[in-house]
Amino acid sequence: KAQVPLEYTGLGATISDRRKSAAEEGPPHRTARKLGMLFEGYLPVTEELFKAYGTRVSEISSMPSINPRNAEDFGGMFACHIGAETTSIWAAATSGSAAIAVHLLGCMLARMFTGPEAISIWVELVNKQKESIRNKQGNGLYHHEHISSISAAQQDITRSELSSWDASARAWIQSADQAKILQHKQAMLIVNNASVPINREHDVYTSVMRAWTAALEAMNNLIKGVPQRVQEGAVLLAMSSWHLYPDLAYFGASCQREVEQKDPLFTRTSLLTLGLEHVPELSKSVYWSLPLAHLQYYGHPVKTSKTVGRENSRVSYKEFAYIILGCLFNGWKAFAATNERGIEWVLMLSDILGLSNDHRDLGRGERISWFSYLRLAAVELAVCDDCERKEANQLMALGRKRLEFLHAPADTPQPLFNLSQIDIMLPILNNSQERVEFLRHLNAHYKFQLQESLIRYQSGECANGVSEIEYATVSPIHMSSLKRFHNGKLKEDENPSLRHTRWICLSSKQLTLCIQRADDIFNIAQTKGKLVDSEKLLKIELDAMRRHRFHDLNTSDSYATQKHEISELRELIQIGERRMKIEAMGELCLPAGEYIRNAGYGYSESGLIRSLEQDFFQAAKDIMEQKQKENSRGLNASVSLTFFVGDADLASICSVTATRTLSSIQTPAAIPRLIVTPEFLEKTLPNCIFDKDKLAAHFSDSRHSVFRSLRACAMMADIYKDLPGASISTLVVTQSLFQAKWIPSSDSVMSLSIPQAFACIAMFEYGTCNLDPGPLSEVFAMSSGNSLYVARCLICDPYERHSSCLVHRVIGNIGRAGMTFLISPPEVKMREPDPEKWLTINHDPFDGKLENYFTRTSIHLNHTDFEIALITEDNPRHNIIDQAAILVETCTSVYDCGAWVGEVDILKANRTHVRRVTCKDPQHRKIPIADPQHTGELDVQNWNELIEAPTSGVIAIQAHKNWLARLAATAVCVKKGFTPIILPEEPCWDCCAAMIPQNSNDKFAFIC
Repeated sequence: KAQVPLEYTGLGATISDRRKSAAEEGPPHRTARKLGMLFEGYLPVTEELFKAYGTRVSEISSMPSINPRNAEDFGGMFACHIGAETTSIWAAATSGSAAIAVHLLGCMLARMFTGPEAISIWVELVNKQKESIRNKQGNGLYHHEHISSISAAQQDITRSELSSWDASARAWIQSADQAKILQHKQAMLIVNNASVPINREHDVYTSVMRAWTAALEAMNNLIKGVPQRVQEGAVLLAMSSWHLYPDLAYFGASCQREVEQKDPLFTRTSLLTLGLEHVPELSKSVYWSLPLAHLQYYGHPVKTSKTVGRENSRVSYKEFAYIILGCLFNGWKAFAATNERGIEWVLMLSDILGLSNDHRDLGRGERISWFSYLRLAAVELAVCDDCERKEANQLMALGRKRLEFLHAPADTPQPLFNLSQIDIMLPILNNSQERVEFLRHLNAHYKFQLQESLIRYQSGECANGVSEIEYATVSPIHMSSLKRFHNGKLKEDENPSLRHTRWICLSSKQLTLCIQRADDIFNIAQTKGKLVDSEKLLKIELDAMRRHRFHDLNTSDSYATQKHEISELRELIQIGERRMKIEAMGELCLPAGEYIRNAGYGYSESGLIRSLEQDFFQAAKDIMEQKQKENSRGLNASVSLTFFVGDADLASICSVTATRTLSSIQTPAAIPRLIVTPEFLEKTLPNCIFDKDKLAAHFSDSRHSVFRSLRACAMMADIYKDLPGASISTLVVTQSLFQAKWIPSSDSVMSLSIPQAFACIAMFEYGTCNLDPGPLSEVFAMSSGNSLYVARCLICDPYERHSSCLVHRVIGNIGRAGMTFLISPPEVKMREPDPEKWLTINHDPFDGKLENYFTRTSIHLNHTDFEIALITEDNPRHNIIDQAAILVETCTSVYDCGAWVGEVDILKANRTHVRRVTCKDPQHRKIPIADPQHTGELDVQNWNELIEAPTSGVIAIQAHKNWLARLAATAVCVKKGFTPIILPEEPCWDCCAAMIPQNSNDKFAFIC
């Protein structure tokens, strides 16, 4: 082990004991030594860079947000895995300069490529380096001069070792990104706009060695204060991977700009100049294209091209909302010609939906909570600084290129979630009046070239469950005076007024009724009084007939007459109220007749019979005369109606044509699905009143893949809001979210199970995995990158309820590549009773006093040799050598002062009927005193007493305020057939007694 440079001592003070031991004596140290020896002599001397890097990693690792100080208190069985993954750094620092350089290369490859791709590059790099050493030795004059290199080339460096090396570097850069979040974001903005290749070499070994050495030399010179000018992207990749930020200057064909990053590790003369004028590629960001020959078990080299920009980065769940907005904006076309316009529409729609800006809305089970998620992003964009706004625009630009993430190409919605489509908009408006006004605004905006048009709509006034049909003018029409001469002819009006008119369709029977009983329609209040009197008379008549046992009611003339009168009065009131409602809006109400005529060839023609009279009752007489003429002479009705735009059943604008001239007039073609312009909706939408239920149903319609995807986004956000520090890979947008296997099949299910939550996290964490939750049913923890995702029930007191927060995240890693899912064995082992332990087994009566006798209890994780790879979308045939997702069988072992007690399955125990004592009665006793009701309980003060617990009755396990021991005891009790009853810190003894059934043969255990 080499002496650690002074700059790395800060790192040594924060690294966990387990990681430090492995880095100094275990496999990571051996890997660092072997790789360092293999490349030693082939790399430039860059001591200043290594010192600066040591200073930076010591600075980052000393941050409490990266290395929590009290991991033992809250980490439980995961305590030794918590904290920044610095194993490879410490292994390199204790192995020599060349090993540190190898670690720096690991960070570069981890930043650019996925895990399997990076491992493939490592394998080829090691093999080619060994081959180069052997060739050099064979051509050399003195063989003894190459003994150290030859010895290094003979060392076996396994794929597993390279995989662990990559995983450690990968986890480190994620933690460092979060620690230097502001500098990292600014650096990524620079990198994303650079448009330069790493280099133009096509051979993996040549390309990697060139990029590696160029980055080492340039960064070392910058640390020394020597300005550097480059035209390739290796230094930019190194800057983002090593978290060293020199000042930069752009000199391109289209821009010249200087960026001060103010990193104290660099002097004022440390200027990195990027000359971009000779870069012809259209691709944005720093990119690297390599053929990977060792990625698959069999096949040709896989050509891969990756970038360091937004397409291959990590963002928070709040930032991910900007990608979603970009996906939507691409389909909104003119409605989101710019991101600013799209944001305005999102805010307008969210106001219509009545949503708040509070991210807590995400967890309230709202059917459209995904819109709250998007609104929060839109609101925060208005108050963020310039750097954050640039980043948000880059993320929205990425989303605009990945439209298929939210929906299938064939299921592309119209702008504004189809609200720009008239036949979608009309049904969700609040009532018929809203629809009529909307269509009138539509006609005024578009000025449809129709000779005459009317609005045909369902009024919403139902008779026998069927909506009545009414007609309305599209534009106000000239209304003449209703004054007449003595001979009945209308007087000419020199100043006619403009007024809207509506026609209510009446049958011949209704028209006749209106003519005969005009006074009853005119005076509705009086007619309602008549109805009340008639109903009373009918009841009297009915009671009298029943007293005389007159069962055949229809044979009674007076009963039939009264019933007929009531029917007519109700119909008159309905017509009168419809007329009054229309006239109260300032519009003229007239009667009309509707007809449907067979036009031949399987087609029918609809028409309207109306009168030019402006008096309701005079118009009714005129229409009846027209109907009589039609019936006697076979004349056509006055006008024919042709659907033009809208919803043909609910509300539409119809073209009106006189039937006698129908064959000679060309009517404009109908527009069944008109998509309106942003200008029209911008003026109209804020004034529309919607049916809240129908609007919510529209935004929750899972038949459309976009709403299924957005619902999935809300579920993801609901999980991630309880995972502080968790990040999302932007590679996830290469998938189709609506095909995610973890989305519940039922629309009514708004929360995820633990397996579904793990599958969701895996998808967004790794970016290229779409896992079935089924095989994850027994998973209790997941390790990926710098994150440990643990089922909440494993790292909290068993008394806590965690229905809303199923998974908890801590910074850490178990040291394995890819995503590792931990599962318990199907059956766990327990220590057998030991006759020699009889002195420790007392089972004294429980006195009600709460103590903690399990202070020496600890829980540890031990992996078995059983592993199984999971099928992922990017490797369906398991052809890729390095698996992205693996199930690893892991024993959760309980120890007492270092002595093994047994294994437990906490997740399985949590699924059983674990009871919790709760009390809301202030009169109950909560003071821990001896109680006669509890004299039958036996005290358990150590693990031997629990292992050899009685086969019946009640025990009380004394682990007060020791959440880890209580957790272990609960699982052991379930294993031994006890029903655990979890007590709070101050239990109510009356409620405790009530939890035990009388005369029960079951075993119960109070977890005190």
